[in-house]
Amino acid sequence: MQLSNAQLKNLTLIEIEIMMQSNRRSLHEFKDMPYPDSYVTRHVGNRLIYDELDYNADTERENFHNLFTALTDEQRSIFNKIMDVVNKKRGGVFFFTWLRRDCWEIINHYALDIISGEEKEYLSFDSIDRMNTLYTEAYEGLTPEFFSKLRTSGLPNHKIKLKVGTPIMLLRNMDQSDGLCNGTRLIVTRLANHVIEAKIMSGKNIGNIFYIPRMSVSPSESPWSFKLIRRQFPIIVSYAMTINKSQCQSLESVGLYFPTPVFSHGQLYVTISRVTTKSSLKILIHDKENAPSSTTINVVYKEVFQSLC
Repeated sequence: MQLSNAQLKNLTLIEIEIMMQSNRRSLHEFKDMPYPDSYVTRHVGNRLIYDELDYNADTERENFHNLFTALTDEQRSIFNKIMDVVNKKRGGVFFFTWLRRDCWEIINHYALDIISGEEKEYLSFDSIDRMNTLYTEAYEGLTPEFFSKLRTSGLPNHKIKLKVGTPIMLLRNMDQSDGLCNGTRLIVTRLANHVIEAKIMSGKNIGNIFYIPRMSVSPSESPWSFKLIRRQFPIIVSYAMTINKSQCQSLESVGLYFPTPVFSHGQLYVTISRVTTKSSLKILIHDKENAPSSTTINVVYKEVFQSLC
């Protein structure tokens, strides 16, 4: 294959751009320098597309069968609705929010508002990780307002509001020997501009005071076509928490709110086993009409117990 001078120039520029992006720089920063044109993406290819096409059809078919047979009736109903729209090419956008997370955040905001004390607000600085993203000119149009709305599991919010006395939970391992691990709960004792002072609430390091700085945090698996870097305190407010975050927690008293039933095996057990006595557990259940109820569904995959027989 013979390449023209223009093609060679483009390939050279893309190699330079890759090396610069590995150091979180770009040719875009130098106005007099040329930048690779669409030839690179069109002929050399887009890494994101390559990643999407890099799969084994038989393996994926088997994975789908295993996952599909494990769906609950509610999950299968949702799946069928989406596939019906896709097969009939009717288009449409589907948003699925785990209501328990919404409730957790509503409770946290409510509790923070009713306690006394001066509130301090911390905003993040967001950017794209050019070292792990095939950077294109399209990303130049992404605004700080767009980045501020991005949210995913394990990533702190763009805006964090705190007061002295607020319980918080770490989202990253900071110092495991001192008990500062992902999921550790602390209570805020002091708020400064660039650091948060907090005291561990439970475990062998209970009462120890630590200083939490801002960190550059990225999701382990990015749901977007780029990898986001968010410089923020690696915490969430923790008056309330999701079922997943409550795992491995040992609490004196727990209030559970079920606006909808759990939808995964073992989740109900996880929630009610956070306390050691029945008197320390309170449960509020709402049915589909948002009326109080005394029953809820416990999801159990019977296949899990077959090997025990």
